[in-house]
Amino acid sequence: MDIASAVDVGLKGAFIAVALDTTLRCLYKGFYEATLISRARITVGCCFLATSITNFLLKLPLGSGCGLNARISIVVFHVAMVLGESLQMYRISIITNNNKWFVSLATILMLLRSGIGIADMILSNGGVSLAPDETFQHCIFNQNQFTGITYVGMDAIIELFITTAITSVLFLHTRELIMLKQRTKNALLYRTIIETNVFRTCFLFLVNLLTLLMVLLNSESVWLGFLWSILGISYLYFVIYDKNMVRFLQNLGKSEAPQDPYTIRQSQLRYRGSTLSLEDWTQIHHGNQQTTSTTPSSPRRIGPVEIPNNYNFV
Repeated sequence: MDIASAVDVGLKGAFIAVALDTTLRCLYKGFYEATLISRARITVGCCFLATSITNFLLKLPLGSGCGLNARISIVVFHVAMVLGESLQMYRISIITNNNKWFVSLATILMLLRSGIGIADMILSNGGVSLAPDETFQHCIFNQNQFTGITYVGMDAIIELFITTAITSVLFLHTRELIMLKQRTKNALLYRTIIETNVFRTCFLFLVNLLTLLMVLLNSESVWLGFLWSILGISYLYFVIYDKNMVRFLQNLGKSEAPQDPYTIRQSQLRYRGSTLSLEDWTQIHHGNQQTTSTTPSSPRRIGPVEIPNNYNFV
């Protein structure tokens, strides 16, 4: 095994470790007790774990096992990518208040991506040749040129589309830009969702674009393997980040600091006409808020959009 292949194997081994850690973190509180969005996120982590393991095995001398491992790898890879992008589309559709133009374009893009993924699974014949390379003793990658370039380009277009939708929400709603300067729960939540998605989609768009350019230029396969691993690790990182942000937002929703100026102002507005003192009213208001915030009776608002109470934000 040459040095380049050894580096690629080591990177894929690290990918397996990250994927396994991510999957265990997602499964910590139980798959069946999770929401639909959480279950889909767990499935993405499991798919990337299976992809990383099979890709790692492809670099080992497996003889006739190349074809089977490659078919498993390419199937779970496309499933993970389509499912992950669908989750992003669904999440942004909530932020854009289910805008009909966004939903229509998102549906068309995801149908095209799914069709290209199915075509790639058929035309690439499992992704590798059925016999290992006799020189380096590992499986030879045999990606179909048309479908390989097309689905990488579609991934880049989808990420750019999501980024455009998020930035449109950020810059078109001037009222929310003013609200971002306040330290309220909704302002923090709105800003966190926007900034996280902008960073994620910009980063993944650049990685997909670089991968597409390297495919068009017929670059060395070891660098393409490096980019694939970076792409997969990036997706897994965002899975871990999303999980931690959910816990943070849940803790944020359980208690809101009484010294928050916005909240105090709301207490003062409700206090008018009451026979209680302002201090007693504020104390009662915050006490009730702490006990009822975990099960609110009305939808929450993120900027211009009302979010269902049972919606998993990330």
